[in-house]
Amino acid sequence: MTQRKRWFYTILALLAVQSLAIALSWPSLTKPQLSQTLTYANYSCETSTVADTPLPLTLLLLAPLGAEDIANTLCENPLIQQHYTQVQVHWMDRNHLQASHLLDEKFDILWSRSHVLSGILPNYTDYYAEAATFDQYAVYWYSRQPIQNVNAEWLNQQRIGLLNDGLSQTHYILPLQSMRAMGLSSQQQNVTLYDQAEHLYSDFFSGKVSVITAGEWLEPMQPSVRLYKALITDKAVAATIFVNRSRSELINDPQTLDQLVVAMKSIFTEHLATESEL
Repeated sequence: MTQRKRWFYTILALLAVQSLAIALSWPSLTKPQLSQTLTYANYSCETSTVADTPLPLTLLLLAPLGAEDIANTLCENPLIQQHYTQVQVHWMDRNHLQASHLLDEKFDILWSRSHVLSGILPNYTDYYAEAATFDQYAVYWYSRQPIQNVNAEWLNQQRIGLLNDGLSQTHYILPLQSMRAMGLSSQQQNVTLYDQAEHLYSDFFSGKVSVITAGEWLEPMQPSVRLYKALITDKAVAATIFVNRSRSELINDPQTLDQLVVAMKSIFTEHLATESEL
């Protein structure tokens, strides 16, 4: 058996074990009975009801942030059951989101930010309306050494880590704005750009970079490590929920839309501390 085949069968075995673990750990449910499907970029459940439309309710997240919880909560919601027989939650990297996804109105609900959508399609508001905005959160400069004053002199002495993602508010946009206000840029020799937030965090805690930016979710990652922080802003918008303007049952039914927003907000709030794509 070739090495490639060994890897292929190993991956299949791992997926089978994961699927079995999910099935065994899933709580028993009374009506409605849910039919779950879990893939790399999609999770769906059936409401098992006769709805007024055969179309599913489709949601797009830019990370699998509480995808299963959102789908299952909505599938059990009586108001959602009146309109839909299925809830589909999709997720993809925001760098893969294209104008065609918005123009073709592939999704009923989007979880994103306005600057992300406007960069993809300037007139996105013709297709999607803002339904709710998440509470603001704080973004800080973090260091493992005491911070006396965040200025150009201090930052020039640091090894700065940023995320190589021009759409990341926490790990690129806000720190870069802070640096530029001090006459600095991301092109400096003491700046390292990372493709993944996990590697950024890892190198920070190991000391390969001395300064990064993050929200307070960074602090419990390694509780034994003493961290020092300096506020950049306490008014960063976590996310916005957008609704497809063509879905009249959502646009014209505030009660159903409100139920959807409440469900998503509560789940996102629970999972937000683990989100590294902000």
